[in-house]
Amino acid sequence: MQFTLTEEQYSEIKKDILANQFDFKFEKNKLKAYLGEDLYSSLKKSKAIIAGGMISSLFTNKEINDVDVYFRDYNALYLFAEQTLSGNHVVSHTNKATQFIKKYLDEQILVQIIHYRTYEKVEDIFDTYDFTVCMGAYDFEIEEFILHPEFLKHNSQRILRFNSNTSYPLISAIRTQKYEDKGYKISKAEYFRVLMTCMTLNITSYDELKEQLGGMYGESYDRLFDDVKDEEFDLQVAIDRIANFSKSESYFKEYRPIDYDIDEILDELDKGERFVVKLKDGNEYRVINDEVIGEYPSEKEATELDVQEFYKDKKFYKFVQKSGESLQSFFRSTFKYAVGEEVMAEKEYPNNSYGAHGKLFFNHKNELKHSTYFSNIDRVLIEVEIEGSDVIEDGLHELTATKCKVIREVPEAEWKEWLGIKEEVKSEPSTDISSNDIGDLW
Repeated sequence: MQFTLTEEQYSEIKKDILANQFDFKFEKNKLKAYLGEDLYSSLKKSKAIIAGGMISSLFTNKEINDVDVYFRDYNALYLFAEQTLSGNHVVSHTNKATQFIKKYLDEQILVQIIHYRTYEKVEDIFDTYDFTVCMGAYDFEIEEFILHPEFLKHNSQRILRFNSNTSYPLISAIRTQKYEDKGYKISKAEYFRVLMTCMTLNITSYDELKEQLGGMYGESYDRLFDDVKDEEFDLQVAIDRIANFSKSESYFKEYRPIDYDIDEILDELDKGERFVVKLKDGNEYRVINDEVIGEYPSEKEATELDVQEFYKDKKFYKFVQKSGESLQSFFRSTFKYAVGEEVMAEKEYPNNSYGAHGKLFFNHKNELKHSTYFSNIDRVLIEVEIEGSDVIEDGLHELTATKCKVIREVPEAEWKEWLGIKEEVKSEPSTDISSNDIGDLW
């Protein structure tokens, strides 16, 4: 009998052991609780990646200072920015990153959108980082932590190991003091590696120097070289400017927040290819990551997608009332739905602009909690398909159409699992007339 493992067998076993060695449920729950449901949902929708300091703080049980968010492509980045910047206070905006404050319960979360480049995978982000103790990430595409092999080891030992491929070694030299204040140690050999990596920088202009000094840490040096930026670069002049910076009046001036124009920031971040679908209401709607995010008001050129192909195989949802075997509208009990059958909206008002039929209202899968009848005790959820040519408008929380085909009644346990609901949501049936279902009629 052969007891010796081949190298391939050993590698597979080792991989399985490492994969199951740690249980990160506590850290995952802590991350979700810190971010809040809305922010977590937006990050998940954009398939974003959180990496760096927040992850280190989670695993070392330290206070979280801010959240650095990275994206796989510019369309996903724009999707996140469009959903989060409006209504929140933008703290700073540079050509590398945009910081904003997200209010959640009684807390304020400082979020930093990294937008000077995108990253296909987590390892690409780690390649730009300076120390292994930062090389932890949470990937919202798979909703799992991804850690550098020495991330936990070096954080537990409180030692700094330098990555000489980092994008901003000058900032790394400054950050060593920050980490030493937190109890980390760096050996002389490692610190020499930081300094020698700084020596390899080929800085030929004041803009390049400002980029290195600013990194992604705000705007402290943005105006330091404004009056000499067009002159020939002189390193000694730059050194003297930095030395005298603390002697200037502006160094001690109270910080005055800038009132940023959100639309201008969004326009600047809109670097991806633009796609739209034209719906029955005559308007074009922006499509990102195969999802409609709202009307497209921009004058920038966009590629129009075939509306029939775009909505093909997509599913939409509606809470209705079940009486015996009958599925009926909450708004009007005589309006019926039947599994396997096509349902058409009825004309109710003579001035209806959609000809013989009115509107049916539906929710996207991830927007079920916004349904008017979500809290009704006697609700059931139906799943429908809709032809693209029948879609009237596709909004933030709901979609309207002239007709649909009912596919099935979704089991309660299934849709509650989608929403992460563990207990029944109870309330009296809604008697309000609102947008979601005024319209089984008009």
